[in-house]
Amino acid sequence: AAFDHAFSIAPQDAIESTSWGLWQVMGWALLRHWPDPTEATLNFFASPEAVSYAVFATWVRENPRFLSAIRDKDWVRVARIYNGNGPNVLRYSSAMREAYARIAGAE
Repeated sequence: AAFDHAFSIAPQDAIESTSWGLWQVMGWALLRHWPDPTEATLNFFASPEAVSYAVFATWVRENPRFLSAIRDKDWVRVARIYNGNGPNVLRYSSAMREAYARIAGAE
């Protein structure tokens, strides 16, 4: 209801200030695919999983610091860039480090 109200007042601002999809990417990335806010929301809700992947890929491509942190396997920096300096950095970075270790060990 809050989003719908905000959208009725300022559609682009409502999109940009909302997190979208499986990875909760900010709406500017959604608007890269569909600059028209109405079209963006319609496309998202028509296929949320597919759009989630596309929006996340856009976010990653437009964040060279994030790509650098991933290449360096600096999981703390990855978590900080993606989520900010909040209390979950250590939890997220530990989970990524462990997941990477499992995957790398399986190769």
